[in-house]
Amino acid sequence: MDNRNPVTAENPAKGKPMTASDIAQMTDAEVLEALRSLLDKNMADFDATLDGLTKEEIAEMPEVAATRDIYCFLQYDYEPERHDAELLLRMDNPLQFNVENWPCYNLTELAMNALGEGPVKEAEEKTLPQTTLKLYSPLTAELFFKEDNEYGDTDEAFATLDGWDLVEYKDTVLQAIEDEILPEERERGLMHYFDGSKEVDEKVHSLFLSAEVIDHHLYGVAVCQVSGALTPEQLDELKETCIGQYADGWGEGVEQRPRQTSEGELYIHFWQGNNSFFLRTAQEMGLEQAPEKKPVQTVSHKKKTGKIRGDER
Repeated sequence: MDNRNPVTAENPAKGKPMTASDIAQMTDAEVLEALRSLLDKNMADFDATLDGLTKEEIAEMPEVAATRDIYCFLQYDYEPERHDAELLLRMDNPLQFNVENWPCYNLTELAMNALGEGPVKEAEEKTLPQTTLKLYSPLTAELFFKEDNEYGDTDEAFATLDGWDLVEYKDTVLQAIEDEILPEERERGLMHYFDGSKEVDEKVHSLFLSAEVIDHHLYGVAVCQVSGALTPEQLDELKETCIGQYADGWGEGVEQRPRQTSEGELYIHFWQGNNSFFLRTAQEMGLEQAPEKKPVQTVSHKKKTGKIRGDER
């Protein structure tokens, strides 16, 4: 005697969706019969929602005709593969699922996703290593101070400082950068404003600014947390994002606010609108050994368009 007690059209699991183990015990004919029984129930439930409406009102509802057409196709013209039939049978409402995903060219994938068993994309399944990418650029500043003149009076004066001069002001520069961080930038930094390609947005998790001393010069540094490797084109896009922020967004706000020092007021520039500006990776700076010798790549100095951080202060 067969004690499997299969869930069939005559035994629809008391209205509950069937489990994979239930269906595995059923023959192909039983699976198809149970699926068609469930589709009948779904159609009856749908019709019940129309109770109280006039024929004219129903005629003006395009979803009614669509649902009935799809029901008729599934019930009378559709011969599903066993695997697809099993997936549909495990749903509460396979009819509504088909209506929402019609014409369901990739039914297997759609159904597995709906059941929470969809194939995970390789990029999501394998966690890519996260690395730190640094982009270096020159720093300049003006220092405004007061000095005594030959007549015993005080004059206002200023000095233009380069990276060599700014080494002694490193702490001031770092504090200025910290002071500029807005609440919405705490998680991703300036990537909060990124509106470029999806690929770069997904690979570059954050972009925060800093400053480092290299060979007795203070440099601005864009510190990026990156998943995987950027293509040359994606790296160029990231560099242009930095340039846009330095020239028109974040950098424009920074250079307009003085930083108090013991010598006077310091105005810091991450952007230099001349041929002295560059933006280089650590490898291009000669800080990492390159696999082969290549000329240093620089980026155009012209201002870039696109979404940038506004000066909210």
